[in-house]
Amino acid sequence: MISICHININSITKHKVELLPRFSKYDVISANETNRKSERPFSLLGYNIFRSDRVGKAGGEILLAVKEHIKCREIINKTTHKNEIIAVQIKTLLYKSILISSIYVAPTAKIDINIFQELYNINNNCIIIGDLNAKLSEMGSTKTNARGKQLQELLNEGLIEFVDDDSTTFEKNDYGTKLD
Repeated sequence: MISICHININSITKHKVELLPRFSKYDVISANETNRKSERPFSLLGYNIFRSDRVGKAGGEILLAVKEHIKCREIINKTTHKNEIIAVQIKTLLYKSILISSIYVAPTAKIDINIFQELYNINNNCIIIGDLNAKLSEMGSTKTNARGKQLQELLNEGLIEFVDDDSTTFEKNDYGTKLD
């Protein structure tokens, strides 16, 4: 079984010292809002790093860190309509492979629904993690926003399933959302 975690880190450089002690038990670490400069290398002891950097614009960026002993390869690394996506395919014993994708949708953007279809077409054994900036009251947010409505459409169409164990997805909740 592969263990996965997701964090919105808001500057991975600033929090790098905390990262390994806190998250090294996970096989895959997804980080959004890393705020890395593309010309600067980044490494995490014991992990292969896959990252999507914004070119010529500050903020954002996504990263997938996969433990070195896990056989994987990058399948997607792109930005489309202010949706940043990175996906790696991992060989497993149970399935032929599994696709793990981290997605970040800017607060000013709509969710690009085509991304979900593209991921599903590559491998229907897909785990999608990240920050869609979607608020959906049915999922615990105090209100539903436009991205939340898009997320509900994806759920209704059966293209995605939501897995939730009721654990908090963030340490401080002062902005009325459960989903991150």
